[in-house]
Amino acid sequence: MRIAITLTLAAALAMTACSRANQTQIKEGAQATGADLQAAASTIKNDPDIKQAGTAIKESVVEDSAAIKQAAVAAGDAAKDAAAKTRDATLLAADKTRAAAADAKADIQGK
Repeated sequence: MRIAITLTLAAALAMTACSRANQTQIKEGAQATGADLQAAASTIKNDPDIKQAGTAIKESVVEDSAAIKQAAVAAGDAAKDAAAKTRDATLLAADKTRAAAADAKADIQGK
C-alpha cells in the first residue's frame, strides 16, 4: 500500500514538473514570437519602399481630391448655366405668350 501511494505521489510530482517545464517553454516561445513580430513590424515601418508607397498614396489622395473638387465646381457651373438658359427660355416663351394673347384680344375686339 505504501508503494502505491509512493508511486502515485512520484507520478504526480513528475506530472507537475513536466507541466511547469511545458509552461515555461510555452511562455518563452510566446515571448520569442512577440519579439520576432515586433522586429518585423519595426523592419516594415522603417522600410524605405513602404515609406515611399505611403507618400505616393498621400500624394495621390491630394491629387484625386483636387480633381474631384474641380469636377464639382465644373458641374456647379454647368448647372448654373443650364438654369440661366432655362430661365431665359421661360421668359421668352412667356413674352411670346403675352404677345399672342394681346394679338388675340385685339383681333376679338376689332371684329
